Amino acid sequence: MGACLMPEKSFKRIFGFLTGVIEGRQKVRRFEAGLLILLGALSVLLLAPAAVLAQLHNGYAAVIYLAVSVLVLGAVLARAVWLIKRPPSREKVALEIESELGDIGNNLISSLQLFPTKNKLGSGDPTSPALIDALVVETAEQIERLDAGDFVSNSSCRRLGKLAAGLGFTVLIAGFIWPGLYPRAGFLLANAVDLMPSRITHLYLSASSKRILPGSSVVFDVRTEGMSPGRVEIEVSDAGGVGDESVKDRIPMEILEENRFRLKWKGGDGDFRVVARAGRFRSSPIDMKVVAPPRVKVIEIVNFPPDYTPYPPTRQSKTANIRAFLGSSVLVRVKTSKPVSEALLSLAGGWRVNLKPGKEGFLEGLILVGSPGSYQIRLKDMDGFANLDPPRYRIDIIPDTFPDVKVIKPDKDLAVEADDAVRVRYRATDDFGIRNVGLEVRLGRKAPRSIRLWGEENSKKLVQGSYVIDLRAFALRPGGFLTYRILAEDIDTVSGPKQGASPFYNIRIRDREAVIASLDKKLDEISSDLLNLLGDYLEQEVAPSVFKNTEKSTRNNDNEIQSSPKKMSKSLYDKAREVMKKVQAARDILRPNNPREALASMDLATLSQRLREAMNQYLVPPRSDSAKTDGPLTKKQCEERENKRLSRREEATESIERLASMGEDMLHSVRMDRAGKSADELMQRQRALSRAFEQMRKSGEVDEASKQKVEQEIARLQKELNKLMQQLSNLAQRMPAEFMNQRGMRNLPMQNMMNAFDRIRQQMRQGNIRGALDTLRRLLSQIQRIRNAMRGLRRQQMSAQRGGRPMQRRQSELGAIVKEQQAVLSDTVGVFGNVIHRMKKGWPKGLEKLSLQFAKHINAEKKLMERIRAEDCVIKLKVAPSPSSEEPSDPRNKLRDALGAIPGAFIPGGLGASLSPEEKARVEKERREDIRRLHQAAVGELEKYLGRGDWGDIHGIVPRMGEMVQDETCLDNKEKEGARLRWRKALRSLDTLLKKAEKTLPANERQALAGLRKRQEVLEDRLTAFNDRLRQLLQLYPFLDPRMVNRLDAARDSMKDAKSSLGKRSSSAAIPHEERVLELLAQSQSQMNQSMRQMAQRGRLGMGTPRGLGAYRSPGRGWWAQNPRFPGRDSSQRRGSEGQDGRQGTDFSEVLIPDREQYQVPQKFREEVMEVLKEGLPDSLRSEIENYYERLTR
Repeated sequence: MGACLMPEKSFKRIFGFLTGVIEGRQKVRRFEAGLLILLGALSVLLLAPAAVLAQLHNGYAAVIYLAVSVLVLGAVLARAVWLIKRPPSREKVALEIESELGDIGNNLISSLQLFPTKNKLGSGDPTSPALIDALVVETAEQIERLDAGDFVSNSSCRRLGKLAAGLGFTVLIAGFIWPGLYPRAGFLLANAVDLMPSRITHLYLSASSKRILPGSSVVFDVRTEGMSPGRVEIEVSDAGGVGDESVKDRIPMEILEENRFRLKWKGGDGDFRVVARAGRFRSSPIDMKVVAPPRVKVIEIVNFPPDYTPYPPTRQSKTANIRAFLGSSVLVRVKTSKPVSEALLSLAGGWRVNLKPGKEGFLEGLILVGSPGSYQIRLKDMDGFANLDPPRYRIDIIPDTFPDVKVIKPDKDLAVEADDAVRVRYRATDDFGIRNVGLEVRLGRKAPRSIRLWGEENSKKLVQGSYVIDLRAFALRPGGFLTYRILAEDIDTVSGPKQGASPFYNIRIRDREAVIASLDKKLDEISSDLLNLLGDYLEQEVAPSVFKNTEKSTRNNDNEIQSSPKKMSKSLYDKAREVMKKVQAARDILRPNNPREALASMDLATLSQRLREAMNQYLVPPRSDSAKTDGPLTKKQCEERENKRLSRREEATESIERLASMGEDMLHSVRMDRAGKSADELMQRQRALSRAFEQMRKSGEVDEASKQKVEQEIARLQKELNKLMQQLSNLAQRMPAEFMNQRGMRNLPMQNMMNAFDRIRQQMRQGNIRGALDTLRRLLSQIQRIRNAMRGLRRQQMSAQRGGRPMQRRQSELGAIVKEQQAVLSDTVGVFGNVIHRMKKGWPKGLEKLSLQFAKHINAEKKLMERIRAEDCVIKLKVAPSPSSEEPSDPRNKLRDALGAIPGAFIPGGLGASLSPEEKARVEKERREDIRRLHQAAVGELEKYLGRGDWGDIHGIVPRMGEMVQDETCLDNKEKEGARLRWRKALRSLDTLLKKAEKTLPANERQALAGLRKRQEVLEDRLTAFNDRLRQLLQLYPFLDPRMVNRLDAARDSMKDAKSSLGKRSSSAAIPHEERVLELLAQSQSQMNQSMRQMAQRGRLGMGTPRGLGAYRSPGRGWWAQNPRFPGRDSSQRRGSEGQDGRQGTDFSEVLIPDREQYQVPQKFREEVMEVLKEGLPDSLRSEIENYYERLTR
């Protein structure tokens, strides 16, 4: 079996060897085929220059080039295919190997041919299978030493490679020298047929402009030659773009005529290339340049304000809008993005300003600002392009505002007296300066008067000043008015000067008599309403007739007592409120600074305050649950309730009676003033009539016109006398005894005074001028008697209102009571000191334990204070319903009283509530700090007393410690109650020890306490009697403050408590009550002094009025007010002790004694008097002077 396989393997080895040789040669032939194809392509490329150049001269060069290229490439491809598809056979390869190797002979071919046919040999064949096998084996052994690669030759490939390298280099050199050669050659090959002259179209492209603006339109024209195209397109590509990939857009062109096309196209923002295309034919490209238009790169505005303004030149570059004052010079500086051939400023209205080269590469132009408008900057570059749609910039005028003129005070219309002077404070401001300020005054429809107020060479932006308008210089009558305003001019030299003006303000002259008459009417109504209010209050009280001890009777009586006030008191409160409105209306028409109205204004203010107190205390409707009781009342409780009701009724009745008396007194004062004024006017008219009669007597001739005028004056004089008589009759009805018993009014012939006018008329008609003059003088004397009587009555009333000796006695009596109470307190404190001494000795351990308890409480109080101060809580004070119900011992009330002494201070519910929110917050903060400072001081004092072991002072300060934090809002109710209970418990512990010490009183101290009880009882009786006498004085002097009585009642109650404690031999319990008594008595004493000062002030104001019932003159109206060498009288109220009849007592202020020169009348006045004396006596006064000396001789 192995022998059989051996030849087979040898044959396979021979067959494989030949296959390897064939495969190696086939690889070489494939590489050779590739080189042949490369040589063919290079040959075509080498023909490209000749073809391209020949195409320019011969239109068929492209076709020839294509044919040659096809032939070359076809031959090369055919050879390459043959080499690849026709590999050599094994027999051929074997023969070639045998020819190369002679030692093999023909064994290789023989083995290859015989071995496949060895089994087909016939009997006659010369060979046998064994010989064939031996031959195959031998041949296999021979080729085993051979390599198939040795029989593969590469020589032809090397030759072709060298040739391809040479041709390729040549092609590269040609492409480098002529870059577009091969693309063009490819184009010739691809379009060889179309490039024939009969199939070519020539395109000639032209543009309206090769330089355009961004976004502007350009027109393209195309002219064709050769084959006529049916459609032509414009290809737009980026600048420098090559190939179809760079084409951005293709736009068909419009046919104008045969072989002519046109397109209007809007360009973009960048450069681009344009080519005309008709199918495969293109025109020469045109490179379009997009040129940016000239633009303004930088604008700088230099503003030169007018000379009258204080501003320096300004420079701006953020905005080109011009905002300048009228008359300013504005330099516009422009820097462009490119050189320009023309630049100008185009102003509204057609004006043009050329821009000229300036510094730093700017173009400059100057504008004079004369009105608001606008401008544009127009540019044109070297290519003729202008800036597109230049923006329009505004030219705004900064308004040189008119001067702002204000009247600071008074900034409202006024109603003043004819002889007043109004001080006008003004304020004028301007943005650049004020030149002058003036006052324009207009009387009715007359031409305005101008008064220069201020004017200097140097202007000011702010001018403030004042000017006094003396109304006496304008001779205005009551009801007349004056209009004024302040004018100011600025320093504008361009469009001005401009004038600013304040609003018009009117000064109306008050009709004093109309005001007094209106006040008379209002006071009459107020007085009647107060009397009606008193009657209604007396009628509404219903007292039970019988007190019964049964539950049913008690409840029925309670309902009867309570139901009527509940039903009626509301009505009374409303009535009182209506009276309050009338009082306020009466106060509104008065001027407190007017001497004639000062007393009435002060009295109305007092009446308003007293009425409000009465309303809040007696006329407020009771609450619905006030009549509810827990059970049936006993007879004693019913009696106590009834006594309390009767006492309250008596107090309310007295209070309303005082209000009615006050109303009557004010009405008397006003009517007395009106009568005195009428008497003065009557006397003035009589004097004028007397002068007229004197002139008629001297002249000796009286015409009819003079008689008629005199008779008219007599009629007016008689009318005035009737008016005076009517006013006197009204006074006589209200006070007949006081008025008619005056010495001047006794035996006064009233009827003869009215008949005197008839006698005067009759004597004048008879020509007896002398008799008429004497009758008129006697009438004048009688009217003078009436006037003097009214003055005397007025002085008598005002002197009585001052209080005088009765009030002084009450004041001295109260002082004695206070002094005695101080002595009682001092002795009680002495006994209490002995009690403290015994307590320290007898219970030291209890005090030590109590000291630790107090120290613990003090530390807790300090922590509480630190928390309160850190959180700064707002204290909400409780406002008492009326001043009479305040507790004077409350530290909050002390603070409120202290604030009440400060004019304008904020008091909750008081007059200070008119402060601004900022001032209220400031005062509230200060008040909080004062209360907390008081709290801190109390804790410090308590700690100091505890350290010294001063238990007496500790006992006095501990009762107030629990109330210190009750108004702090940052503490809750639990913490407040804890603080109160903490100190209350500590006080009870201390009282327990004190009571133990007080039980062991020695005999002398028990006797001293008994004596102190008797003294306190005597003081209580004295205070009760004093209070009764004071109540009687309140009926005589209704303007006294009734709160004194309330405080004295509270002091009497505290005396009772002190007496009770002294009777129980408890000095520690008596001392707080005695201190409370002293506090209330001191407040009553202070209130009495204040009331006496107010009564004295009323007396001074009520002694008379100008030209009325007295000689009151406000300070600064006499001749000494104009004399700078004589000190004017001090208008401030002097404080001193009250003298007799309520007058001011000793004044300890500095008194300046005038020297000899200060007694002299001013030099100017003396000169005027001497000049008048030189002129002699006036004839109009001669008769009065003679009459004066006649009366002296009588």
